[in-house]
Amino acid sequence: MLDQRPVKMKMEPNNTIHFKPVKNDKGEWVSVPLSEEEVVAEEKRKQDLREEFRGASQPIVDDLTRAGIIVASLQELAHKRIPAQAVPILLKWLPKLDNLRVKEVIVRSLTDPAAKPTAAIPLIKEFHSAPGFDTSYK
Repeated sequence: MLDQRPVKMKMEPNNTIHFKPVKNDKGEWVSVPLSEEEVVAEEKRKQDLREEFRGASQPIVDDLTRAGIIVASLQELAHKRIPAQAVPILLKWLPKLDNLRVKEVIVRSLTDPAAKPTAAIPLIKEFHSAPGFDTSYK
């Protein structure tokens, strides 16, 4: 299935052209530039998603901070080694969350060697309970 999100293409420094996939008269997929209104709407959508993620992940960041694990955002944990004391906090939050983007970051974080073997069973349970429609999460 083709990803329907707009694509950014850098033509020159500070000059970004946004494209979207569209089927032409022959049924072939082609890239068409977005209108200015579409670009503004896409940027607003992205900003809304960032704010939603921050709101959903902030209680977890607060719990980590109380445990002495200082991170600016939850995404930091997915890109570096996590401390062993973060594992129980992340495992506590994993089944409580509705936001699949936050769950995905926690799952990625729990693939760190520091989480093994503690996270194995909870991750398997989470995999089996994940919605079937969201294949990116599985």
